[in-house]
Amino acid sequence: MSYADYTPSDLKEDYDYLRDLTEQSDSENKETILESLPNFEENYGSYISEIKLPDTVKAITTEGFYASCPFLTSVDLPDSLTTIPRRLFSPMVYLESVSIPNSVTEIGERAFYGCESLLSVNLPERLKMIKNAAFYECVNLQRINIPDSVAEVGTDAFTGCDSLRAEPFDNGYYLGNTDNPHFLFWKARDDSIRSITFHQNTKVIVNRALYNFRSLKEAVFLGDISQIPRELFSNCTELKSVAFEGTVTSIGEQAFFACFNLVNMELPSGLTVIEGAAFGSCKQISKIVIPNGVTHIGDRAFSNCGSLTELVISNSVLDIGSGAFSECDSLTEIVIPDSVVELGSGALMACKSLKNIVFSRRLAKIEESLLRGCSALETVLLPGSVKSIERDAFNACTSLKQITIPEGVERIEQEAFMNCTALTSVSVPSSLVQIDGSAFDGCEALESTYVYDGVYYLGNPEDPYIVLWKPISRELQSVEVHPDTRLMANGVFKDCTELVEVRFHDALKEISNSAFEGCKKLSKVTLSEALASIGNDAFSGCDRLTSLILPRGLNTLGDDIFYRSGFHVVYYGGSAEEWSKIALGDNPRLKSVKVYFYSETQPDSEGNYWHYVDGIPVAW
Repeated sequence: MSYADYTPSDLKEDYDYLRDLTEQSDSENKETILESLPNFEENYGSYISEIKLPDTVKAITTEGFYASCPFLTSVDLPDSLTTIPRRLFSPMVYLESVSIPNSVTEIGERAFYGCESLLSVNLPERLKMIKNAAFYECVNLQRINIPDSVAEVGTDAFTGCDSLRAEPFDNGYYLGNTDNPHFLFWKARDDSIRSITFHQNTKVIVNRALYNFRSLKEAVFLGDISQIPRELFSNCTELKSVAFEGTVTSIGEQAFFACFNLVNMELPSGLTVIEGAAFGSCKQISKIVIPNGVTHIGDRAFSNCGSLTELVISNSVLDIGSGAFSECDSLTEIVIPDSVVELGSGALMACKSLKNIVFSRRLAKIEESLLRGCSALETVLLPGSVKSIERDAFNACTSLKQITIPEGVERIEQEAFMNCTALTSVSVPSSLVQIDGSAFDGCEALESTYVYDGVYYLGNPEDPYIVLWKPISRELQSVEVHPDTRLMANGVFKDCTELVEVRFHDALKEISNSAFEGCKKLSKVTLSEALASIGNDAFSGCDRLTSLILPRGLNTLGDDIFYRSGFHVVYYGGSAEEWSKIALGDNPRLKSVKVYFYSETQPDSEGNYWHYVDGIPVAW
């Protein structure tokens, strides 16, 4: 019985809604987004077997007709629709026919899942995507045409369609259309096959079609194909040989992941993209040549290829993703061509045999963890294009002995060279404006020829005192920081228990974390007038430090700056209003500290004010 044939006298509002939607005229020129279907009371939906949606419906966002009209046998979708959403007809076991308009370009996940009565489907000529499990368990589906416009078919799209008529070839079954019955590789004969040859007219392969085929040893592609789909051969642990007689445009994510026995494979011509983890954990591959034409190498594309010793990257490659060649334990050298503008984080992380690297001269960053754990790396020549060295970039490069950071680098982030235990020499550029205090933590062998008042500095021959590095002796009693110094390492004077006095000049803008932590005798500190911030625990444990003059330009205090110290007085160079705008951090000690505000002349109002008398701070 059709919708129009059943009109009981007590028709409900929900039924009127569907009637109005169904009977709209195109001449009304309305646009409707169908967000939900009515909940029919008293089982009125059970009497509806056919629905025709008008062309005014431009999109459907609901997940199903089932709850409202479980006995539908026929649906006519509007010509204006572009997407059939996920689960729209799932699990409508009585649905026999669906009219899909030519406007549809995508069929969503599980759209027809479990439509057991569906016998045939004509897919539109503009269709591009059939998503995962779209026709899963359509057990009586016998015929479906796959148009040439389809570019991707998701995992399990036709799994359980045991009645589907398919074309056999070699060890596989194919779906297609009148002109090309082998257009789509659907499935293998069974999971015990030892070889597969794809038909020369095949253009698309179902995602994961051969996933976990543990007996498969050989694959041959006879014709041109746009994409090796995601996870096609993933976990085919016995696969040894793959041959391409035609072109391939892209290799999808994890296409060959964990093919443990895959040996040297010549990548196909026409290739432009290698997606993430495409060859991850292919432990027997010893040589990879990235052909000319490839522009993108995805995240972890060749990670954990433990036997890889030879890698050639063409100068067409523009970007290399995060972890792309990480954990390639046998790789000893690599040349990143000048075409590459982005080398992702951790791209070469934990390549334990890597000794030499040539960087692209177009890189603006040495990305986070790029060479972390490359324990054999001895020397590095950074290109002049680099502006920043990101966090952990060279962390634990335990054989790295020296490095010249080129002019132009402006930032060195946290732990960039941490635990480079063999590092003895560093040249720092004058362009540097920011260095995290932990950048060289754990570099115990690092020394410097630049010394001033008992302290080592990092710099370069023209500008030797850029970074306050470490004291020559922890027994020093007083320090005057060089006037040109503008940066300092974390914990630079930590536990210098004999240190009494420190004087800074105005080039320095930041006191680093733990800079004077545990300096039990420190009692006098002259800070830079340009100081903007003080790091965490900077004066923690300074028992004899009772007061500080904090400059007016200060804007940030770290946490626990005065923890376990004798600190109880602040002489602040600005007003109370300016003090209120400072980010004071987590400093419980400040609650008991008396804060004085600077006034050159004696103020008329009451309050805590101070001024200088013979260079000494005195309260008014």
